[in-house]
Amino acid sequence: MNQCYDVGRLENVHFWPFWDVGPSSPLWAFTKEHATAFLIGKTDGEMALNCFSIFYNKGFHFIAGPIPGKRPAPGSGVYTNCYMDVTPNAVVVEEVAEHAGVSFVNGMFMSGVTVGAANRGPVKFTACGFWSVPGLESHARVGGRGTVFFESCHFSGWDQASDGLPCIDANSRQVLITGNDFETGRRDAVAVRLGPDVRAAVVASNRLPSSPVAVVDDTRHADVQIGLNAQAPAGGGIGEWLVIGEFPNPAIEGAPPGAVSRVGYDRDYLVAIGGESDAVLTPSTKVPYVEGGDRFTATCRRVEPNAEGYIDLMAQYPGGRKVAYAFTYLPSKRAQTAHFELGSNDSAKVWVNGQEVHCVWAAEGRGALAGDDQFTAPLQKGLNRVLVKVEDGGGRHWGFMLDAYAEDGAPLGCAAQTGE
Repeated sequence: MNQCYDVGRLENVHFWPFWDVGPSSPLWAFTKEHATAFLIGKTDGEMALNCFSIFYNKGFHFIAGPIPGKRPAPGSGVYTNCYMDVTPNAVVVEEVAEHAGVSFVNGMFMSGVTVGAANRGPVKFTACGFWSVPGLESHARVGGRGTVFFESCHFSGWDQASDGLPCIDANSRQVLITGNDFETGRRDAVAVRLGPDVRAAVVASNRLPSSPVAVVDDTRHADVQIGLNAQAPAGGGIGEWLVIGEFPNPAIEGAPPGAVSRVGYDRDYLVAIGGESDAVLTPSTKVPYVEGGDRFTATCRRVEPNAEGYIDLMAQYPGGRKVAYAFTYLPSKRAQTAHFELGSNDSAKVWVNGQEVHCVWAAEGRGALAGDDQFTAPLQKGLNRVLVKVEDGGGRHWGFMLDAYAEDGAPLGCAAQTGE
């Protein structure tokens, strides 16, 4: 799209390369490595709505468009409800119009955006979501002399290789990063890096990771305002668990709608060590079980949660569609009623001192969201046994997070013990 000299419309354009059914074809390889869905040059206030692409090397690519007999010229426009899916370069801005630039509103990007060093116009991302693909480094790398805005956006899953790379690597002359949510399980995650070419920056009112290096200021002689940011609280997450699994979880044939439809949810796999209500796990605990007529032995392993308090069972037992248990001790300075907040993927049960205090069945599965389930349980003075059972019905994720709080609201679990 080029040489559009008045306000135009681009609506309901959907690019899906259906030749992906032949993954060894040269066309499929070219699409992923070189193809661009939307190449945009000279425009004037272009209005784009409901545009989509998937699997292309570039989604939106903005350039100074060639004009016969004249200098190349960049464009401007507003891009609303656009989704650039599964691409290493969701948006690439080489140049946009200096007086107007481009604005993305309610966009969805999987995964990264780039603003080049030659750009002189404003680039705005408002209420956009950014998700990762395997190997993603940063969600945004921005340079140039134009102002770049990130406002009310959500970021998740950057720095896949754990190299300490920032979510937003800002080296543009001006950058405003306000009201965003940076979601990660990394304790050392960098949300924003301000580079040496930045001359003015605002990083304010964001929810940042629980990291001592959430914002890195590498500027020189710049006016930088960083403030009113909230870091994700440590909460009442328990520090260490003993996890044992993976136990069978086959489907129950003919289960009626809404009923328990997977065997592992109600089957007690810990009978050999006293059953779910009396089990005490230690690092040397072993539990025999049978699957498909063959005998196996499950062993314990120590697992610590990530910075968001999440225990990733899929990382421990790849493949999923199984059952696992997690055990720990919860200390309490006195007898009291504690408040618990659970998120699980998928169904779960919780025992405290041998008493089942909570259960949730998710027939169609669910994501692990902090505080999704809330319940109370009595604690005794000293150490209290906590056992969590989580079953997986399928999908890419399997795990849980459990926070515990005293009656006065103080977090419990910081001194959890799983030693013998």
